[in-house]
Amino acid sequence: MISIGDEIWVEYDEPGPRLVHKRLVVGVAASNPEHFGVLSPDFDVYVEECDNANADIRNWWKDWPAGAPAFVDVVPPGVRQYTFAVYPTVAEIAQACAVAAGKLLVHDRLAGGGGAAAPGGHGLGAPPGHVVVPAAAPGPLGGGVAAGIPAAMAAGAAGAPPPAAAGAPGAAPPAGLGGLAGLAALVAGPGPGAAPAPLGAGPAAAAAAPPAGGGDLRTIATAYDTLGQRHREFRDSVQLMRPTAFPDCPVLGPSTYHWVANYQVENGGSPLGHHLAWKGALGASVSPDDPIVTMHYEFSKIMQVAQSYDQLDGSNLASLELVARQLQLCEERCKDKLVSARGSGAGGDEQFFFTGMQSTRGIMVAPALSEWIAKQLSAESAIAKERRKAREERQLVHPPGGGGGGGGRGGGRGPKAGQ
Repeated sequence: MISIGDEIWVEYDEPGPRLVHKRLVVGVAASNPEHFGVLSPDFDVYVEECDNANADIRNWWKDWPAGAPAFVDVVPPGVRQYTFAVYPTVAEIAQACAVAAGKLLVHDRLAGGGGAAAPGGHGLGAPPGHVVVPAAAPGPLGGGVAAGIPAAMAAGAAGAPPPAAAGAPGAAPPAGLGGLAGLAALVAGPGPGAAPAPLGAGPAAAAAAPPAGGGDLRTIATAYDTLGQRHREFRDSVQLMRPTAFPDCPVLGPSTYHWVANYQVENGGSPLGHHLAWKGALGASVSPDDPIVTMHYEFSKIMQVAQSYDQLDGSNLASLELVARQLQLCEERCKDKLVSARGSGAGGDEQFFFTGMQSTRGIMVAPALSEWIAKQLSAESAIAKERRKAREERQLVHPPGGGGGGGGRGGGRGPKAGQ
């Protein structure tokens, strides 16, 4: 039986090179044991209908129990895999279970509310055109929806070596999955007569605690296009960013990459789209071959590739923060030319106040960065002022020599006129 906590691989009937997708089962429909609530690598929760009636699915498999053949022995080598780049925490899986429960409730009602499996179809019946590997026996990990979590998954969460070969799709996920044994306790809840949990020990506390294996904050989940090539829309990658403050960040000042990325989405749709809009707004005031325009294009291209192909979380990368700073510097240097290209019509800068537009006057410079720079310049100005005052006070106490008092060259000892 497929149960909550199992992982399945789904191959959709789509053109191009073969691609299998990892899905974490977070619910099972009562009307059909081959309809699952799943959590995708993009952290989407939906109902996956894996029975033979779904023509969109070519094959699907369960992760391998002990003794089952390796994944590459069933599917030819070289098949690409779309799996979790960052595994969800226990609290995230529990939340996905709750969301899936609501979706499955609606799904079962639309299906007629049947709860029994079809004759001979227990969820792994291998209908025509499907390839399915027998499932392992469920492990006794508690009651409720968590009772079906396989013992092998619990062992993997506890740190036991996975039964499949290392690196194979059948291998258990790293400990960063949060431990499905912990999910069992989290979902099943305390037993009868148990004392209530102390305040702060619930799912919120689990979410606040760092995952056991640690998720890489520098990346987001890998996505592919319909041709099987690695690609994610820039807008989608910005929505998946999780900006995190690092006290030891080598780049001084506020983090602005996330703000810059959102600005590019709203003003051009992508870094390259914003570059074209910015260059068009400059008009003839700047030559297209101007070095600053070329620099703006190159840094925009870096951001586009980092988010859409490399699929990095640039908000947590100091190197990409430097890229965002250079882009803002380019636009700051061309600010006057951009204003002159707009002309004084249409209300000038006042339009930004009356229309409620951003206070950056159409310049991609983060307000937090502008405020920080102003404070730094103010501090330097105050320091320079104090230095000038100290220098003037020293001159009053020890006036320099020279002048008409005989302090010039010769000390006034030369012969006087008429002598």
